[in-house]
Amino acid sequence: MTAGAGDAAQRVDDLATAREYVSASVQHDRDTGDTAQLFTGLRNLAECLGRLGLPGPALETATEALDWAERSLDGHQVRDAHACLAWAAGLAGDTARAEQHFLVADQLEFADHPAGGHHLYSNRGVWWAEWLARTGRGWAARLLTDDNEKLCRNNGWNDALARCERLLGVFELED
Repeated sequence: MTAGAGDAAQRVDDLATAREYVSASVQHDRDTGDTAQLFTGLRNLAECLGRLGLPGPALETATEALDWAERSLDGHQVRDAHACLAWAAGLAGDTARAEQHFLVADQLEFADHPAGGHHLYSNRGVWWAEWLARTGRGWAARLLTDDNEKLCRNNGWNDALARCERLLGVFELED
């Protein structure tokens, strides 16, 4: 129940409530030993903390999320954790770490689709495109976001689609 409430609060940008409920969910997962859910809760908490302007705690939480994801041996969780850690590292100003983890996440994403390889997409792709734009690679950010927007639209991923469209709007304003 707490995880769902935290996710809902985060989706409507009630980040204080999201932090409270997601933190409670993470603690519950720790207390019950539910490591399968712990990774997701930690990743959600890291995003919440980052959006609250707390890059240090976001980075610590994302680092722990990666640790649990690697223990799970689930490639999707590992990819998602690398992307989240990269995003948090970028917020914290650790550019080398951000770059390293975005590249690992992208390599894992690409390897997951050997026939038609995709770079990072959905919210992971938006994080990476924002990073590319902030580090002077606007052309790559725009290409990544154009592809991401098409994929999100085709799959009905409206949350990620809105993030792509916002980012494309930023690019248009910068031109």
